[in-house]
Amino acid sequence: MALAAVMDHAVKVHKETTGPVGRKKGKKALVVSLLCVPMIAFSVYSWIARPEFIWGPGVKPLPPARQEANIRFSMFLLAQRIETYRQSVGSYPLSLSEVGDSLEGVLYARVDSVYELRAVDNGKPIVFRPDRSIDAFLGTSPLIIQGDR
Repeated sequence: MALAAVMDHAVKVHKETTGPVGRKKGKKALVVSLLCVPMIAFSVYSWIARPEFIWGPGVKPLPPARQEANIRFSMFLLAQRIETYRQSVGSYPLSLSEVGDSLEGVLYARVDSVYELRAVDNGKPIVFRPDRSIDAFLGTSPLIIQGDR
């Protein structure tokens, strides 16, 4: 009888240690679900809505005066590249592709013995010609770009 009791106890202990855990596994899955579902929902919200507290402030459009100053100064710099080309080759280029990258929205045309660069800003045409005063063309653009105006 003692041997039977020892064997019953051994079988009982063996079943307890090798049997399915059941509830503990279910608790882990529940905890993981309770953590992951809200985190995934918040990630989707963040990606779609792009809230400022996560992604930072959005890009604000430039004031019209600053935008015009940027265009004028960019056209001036492009004119400097055209003049460098003319000095090295001996004539003005046939197109802006010969001097490298061009500016978006800026048109180049050869007129008589000079050229014109044309752009439009808020419906207002901006025209650069090398035979006219550069100071008059730029106006207050350098000051606006520097933030002095």
